[in-house]
Amino acid sequence: MGRATRANIFRVIAAVILFGPTLAEAAPSINVGLNQGLRVPVPGTIANVVATNPNIADVTVVDAHNVIIIGKAYGLAEVMVTDSTGRLLLDDIVNVAAPLDNVLTVYRGNNPQRYFCMPSRCEGMPAAPSQSASPPS
Repeated sequence: MGRATRANIFRVIAAVILFGPTLAEAAPSINVGLNQGLRVPVPGTIANVVATNPNIADVTVVDAHNVIIIGKAYGLAEVMVTDSTGRLLLDDIVNVAAPLDNVLTVYRGNNPQRYFCMPSRCEGMPAAPSQSASPPS
């Protein structure tokens, strides 16, 4: 990684720290399913990409004007894309969640547990903080 690239990444991170909202304050603006990808067009020519938590959401540059965001684990991550001068082209919060069409809810008493199911297995999903679902009647 060259000196100019490191300097641009540092500028992006510094701008986010100084001027950007925190993950807790910002509402997710990009929703991606777990183990799914989403193509996102970027208004400008891409030079650098940064994902604050690549274990949750990873970013791949497709061409000069498009990235693909891949949901790798449940949670929130910030994705930033800059041009060669360090100008922010994209700065969004990514929410990685399970697609609703493959979700199974199991009730044990009043405690629902949600699972994301694939043809070969199901994986437990984290409970929503304000989850107050009750079993169907």
